[in-house]
Amino acid sequence: MQATGSAHSREGVVGVVLAGGKSLRLGRDKALLQLHGEGEPCLLLRTAGLLRAVCGEVVIAGRKVSGWRHIPDPGLGPAGGIAAALEHSGRACLVLPCDLPFMTRPVLETLLEARARGTPDTLLTAYKNFQSGRVEFLVAVYEQGALPYFQAGITLGLLKTGLMLPEKAQRHIACKPENDRYFFNINTPADLSFVLRRQKGMLRGNADLLS
Repeated sequence: MQATGSAHSREGVVGVVLAGGKSLRLGRDKALLQLHGEGEPCLLLRTAGLLRAVCGEVVIAGRKVSGWRHIPDPGLGPAGGIAAALEHSGRACLVLPCDLPFMTRPVLETLLEARARGTPDTLLTAYKNFQSGRVEFLVAVYEQGALPYFQAGITLGLLKTGLMLPEKAQRHIACKPENDRYFFNINTPADLSFVLRRQKGMLRGNADLLS
């Protein structure tokens, strides 16, 4: 629920699926992996569904999918996809990669609630593990005011998303180490094997695989 007098409202936030990667390290298209049981959607459509549940509008950056709005990806990594989404939507964007098999709706709800309590000069709302210092720049809300920073960074060849915005413009939500699993992404065959083992453990109630 939006706090009284908050600087931002979740209304008008566009959900953006980042799907421009080529899955080179995995050797197969990870966006099309079906990991949540027979008849369940692939990772790409599951991600789009999560965003649709919390945002009024959803677009897919970097891939055309029937029934979903598409934004061309400039091929500059996640930073390029975020910049393209901000430019084409003209609104704040909640970005989410298509390869996070453990992401949940409550994680996104909490993110939007924190964003609603931000100040007018907040350009990014994201989770941060304050023990490791890791900020989840790819599970975050970017305001329209972030676009000029991305455009300037890309012009200079700085494609690392975490270097685009000044820290003073960032709002961080504390993420406990045990919750890092929500942000686990699939890049390699070893990552995929881990996810498959974990999924089997969930079906069998194996607590060791869920820790």
